[in-house]
Amino acid sequence: PPACKSRAMPRKKRPAKRPAAFVSKRPATPVRKRPAARPNRQQTEETWPLDLAELVRKRSNGRVALAENAELGRHLVATEDLQQHEAVLTESALIAGSDLAESIRIAADPEAAAGMVDAFSNSDSGGSDPLAHMDLFFAYLRLKQHANGKCRRSAAGARERLERLSRWFCQAGDEDVDRAAQAEKLSMVTEAIPATNKNVASLKELRKLDDILARNAEEFTGSLCYSSAGRCLKRRRFQGLFPCKDLVQHSCQPNCYTVAGPSSGFATSSFLDGEPPLILQMVTLRKISKGEQLSWSYLPYWKQLLPTQSRRKALHEGWRFHCRCARCSGATPEVVMAYRCPAPDCGAYELCPSLPCVANNDSLDKGHLEATQTVNSLVCLACGLKVLAGGHGESSPGDYEGYLERCMLAETNAFNLPWRCGLGRDLQALEPDSLEVLAKHHWVFADQYSYDVENAATVLK
Repeated sequence: PPACKSRAMPRKKRPAKRPAAFVSKRPATPVRKRPAARPNRQQTEETWPLDLAELVRKRSNGRVALAENAELGRHLVATEDLQQHEAVLTESALIAGSDLAESIRIAADPEAAAGMVDAFSNSDSGGSDPLAHMDLFFAYLRLKQHANGKCRRSAAGARERLERLSRWFCQAGDEDVDRAAQAEKLSMVTEAIPATNKNVASLKELRKLDDILARNAEEFTGSLCYSSAGRCLKRRRFQGLFPCKDLVQHSCQPNCYTVAGPSSGFATSSFLDGEPPLILQMVTLRKISKGEQLSWSYLPYWKQLLPTQSRRKALHEGWRFHCRCARCSGATPEVVMAYRCPAPDCGAYELCPSLPCVANNDSLDKGHLEATQTVNSLVCLACGLKVLAGGHGESSPGDYEGYLERCMLAETNAFNLPWRCGLGRDLQALEPDSLEVLAKHHWVFADQYSYDVENAATVLK
């Protein structure tokens, strides 16, 4: 039979190359490059150096520097003259928690989280808030989860924060921590961790974290919260770790103070959802000269109003050191123990011990009442009158017999007033004779006012 024709399609011929005369002279369209991604605000904030000195310089814009010597250890000094009421250092918390318990609600087992919130949310003691403290542990657990996560940037940032937490903060020793109470608290934490995350952090790591928090955690009280009906609910409470602030040394007569609270206007290191962006600022109380050491009070403001022996005992119990600042060991009058001047032409409530009220041999084993037994003279800061023990005035003997003893009796009565649980002393029980002698700015009144402020939600009910 005749051969069949192939059904295959014929190949197309390539078009002939254009002559050079017909090549277009238009310039080639430039290739648009993809614009570089803008750095994330939180990402740039997370590029902290592990060098603490560089972090101090960055957070203070070069106005404060890290110094170190054998006597003081690490501390901060001014690199230029600083003005009064100037914010010289601003930093965000390395790790933070609050009484809103956001990290607890996210990282803990739902049933355990609800029980923990119910157990700790009604704390009106005015002291450290247990819910904000427990929230720090679950913020740490979430940080550990991010460090082991698949997202590279998030994991790298979390690992850096954990490295800083381990390197920059000292730990409380066995003499400073009640290990039985610590074991009970950590047992509560571990039981609240979901079964899928039990291996995120070991008990040893949680114990180390608690030792760090015991020595370095700072607590701050926010403003009063009100319901829609205008009813006062409670004050917000926050806790956090601040590496730069932790370098500032203590003084009972400081040249700086701190203000802190949640803020959304500052690029914080918090990249965990629900973690409060806790910001702290160091503000000057007075002018500070170049090279002068920065100081602040480790004690909360209401304890700064206490007499010397009580402040020293509080510092030794909390931080294990014997304070020898100018206010504690200098020649400054004990102004918080103020009484009415008996001079007829004065009557000012400026009569106080001429020296700090401390126990014999500078001992911390004695309390405030034992320290008052060493007071042998009172001086009026208004008129200069000096009243000595035994009832004699320096210029007119015998005119003020028994007046120093009367003031010390009023001091004893004020110290021994009945205690109203978390609401402080009952000032209504103070005798009229003591009320006549004690100044309105005496420490016992200031202490009571601080209890009213800290427990306003309970007082206003």
